Amino acid sequence: MERMEVLRLYDHHSDEVYRLAYSYLMNRHDAQDIVQEVFLRLLEKNHSIKTESEDAFLARITINCCKDLLRKNKHRQYIPLDNVDIPSKTDFQDQEEIMHALMKIAPQYRIVIYLYYYVGYRPSEMAKILKLTESGVSMRMTRARRQLKLLLGEEAFNESFL
Repeated sequence: MERMEVLRLYDHHSDEVYRLAYSYLMNRHDAQDIVQEVFLRLLEKNHSIKTESEDAFLARITINCCKDLLRKNKHRQYIPLDNVDIPSKTDFQDQEEIMHALMKIAPQYRIVIYLYYYVGYRPSEMAKILKLTESGVSMRMTRARRQLKLLLGEEAFNESFL
C-alpha cells in the first residue's frame, strides 16, 4: 500500500484503532504500540482496501495484532505493586555481587542467564530469539551456571539460582 494512502487511513482511523486496541488490551501503552503496528503492517504489505470496508479491515488487523501481543506476553507474570516486598539493604548487596559475577562471564552465557532468570523465557523461546537449537541453549546455560558457581562460590550460587 502506498505511503500517502496509509497516512490518509491513519488520519481518519487511528483513533478508532486505538480505542479498539485499548478495549482489547486495557493498557494505554500497549494500545499505542498496536496503532503503530497496524499502520506499519499496511505499509509493508500490498493490501487493497475498498473505501466502504476500511473500518472492518482495520478492525480485523487490530484484533489480530492484539491477539499476537497477548500471546507473546502470555508467559510473563504481572505482580500488583501492593504485593511487592521492599528489598532490604542486604538484598541489594546480594544483587550487586551477582551482577558483578554476571558481568565477568562471556556475553553468550550472560544473555541466557538473563533471559531465563530475569525475563522468564523458556529454553525453547530463547532458542528462537538467539537463533540456536534448544540443546545449544541448554549447553550455554550449563556453562554459564558452572562459571557463576566458580565466581560466586557454591553456597552463594545455590541461594541465588536454585
